[in-house]
Amino acid sequence: MSTDLLQRLCKGFCAIAQIATPELHAQDDGVIAFNIVWRGVSVDIMAKPSASADHAFALFELGQPNPTQADPARALLALMHINFLSLRVNQPVFSCHPGTNAAVLQVPVPLDSTPALLHRMIEEGVHLALQWREGLLMPQLDAEPDPAPADAMHGSFA
Repeated sequence: MSTDLLQRLCKGFCAIAQIATPELHAQDDGVIAFNIVWRGVSVDIMAKPSASADHAFALFELGQPNPTQADPARALLALMHINFLSLRVNQPVFSCHPGTNAAVLQVPVPLDSTPALLHRMIEEGVHLALQWREGLLMPQLDAEPDPAPADAMHGSFA
């Protein structure tokens, strides 16, 4: 993994976004990262050489499920369903931060991307995070959960 590639992406993104470019430093575990808050959404861009030599990862903090809009467990389950239905190489995935239980969107970022592509990807991730916060991605409280097909419970898929 080239620190220079991540630095180039960071500097180019910050120029497009018209924000100050942070200085990148490697942590003891080899992770190199920078953080921005874009339209109220915290976004971490990190390169972790042990995970991928040619990709960085963007982490968008979506926040806690709003219990007035949906049961938090059902809301997180809905995100897992989205992961299942979006099968493709290097897809964005939803997860749950182990320290805060906040929903997180994780997106792989090829280090050979252009700053313009990184900017567009961050815009799209932030837009999705704002939709989550507005409750647009959550199941409704009064909706009954879909029962799982019997075959799916036993690992049989057609």
